[in-house]
Amino acid sequence: MMSAPDDVIAVRGTLGPHFQLYAAGPGEPVNWRLLSGNNRDLGRGQAACETAEECRTALSELLSELSDCQGVVRPGAPNRWMWALRLRGVVVAVSGHDYDRQIRCERARSQFMVYAPTAPVDAVVMFTSARRS
Repeated sequence: MMSAPDDVIAVRGTLGPHFQLYAAGPGEPVNWRLLSGNNRDLGRGQAACETAEECRTALSELLSELSDCQGVVRPGAPNRWMWALRLRGVVVAVSGHDYDRQIRCERARSQFMVYAPTAPVDAVVMFTSARRS
């Protein structure tokens, strides 16, 4: 069995925050999410797009107006918290999961705002039905 070269593992292991485009399969709607360097979900787009190119364009437009977004933290399931970003009254991004404390949720939203503007977008679309929409 062949293994990956050490330099590939090192580069992939140190990958910082990055955007991943994902869809259930070819021809399915495409959405984006911001992943941390260890692939934890930091936030995701609220609405899926028809194609990967439309998704990249929508993400680019959001990032150009990120400073105009209003952050909202709201209760989710009992004793859980979620965040959202609104742009001109429309929810454009949401937390990738809920949080056990409001302060952790607020910090996660802040992290998204810090990492998103400079995070690269992966070149390929991840096909998986395991992702939430």
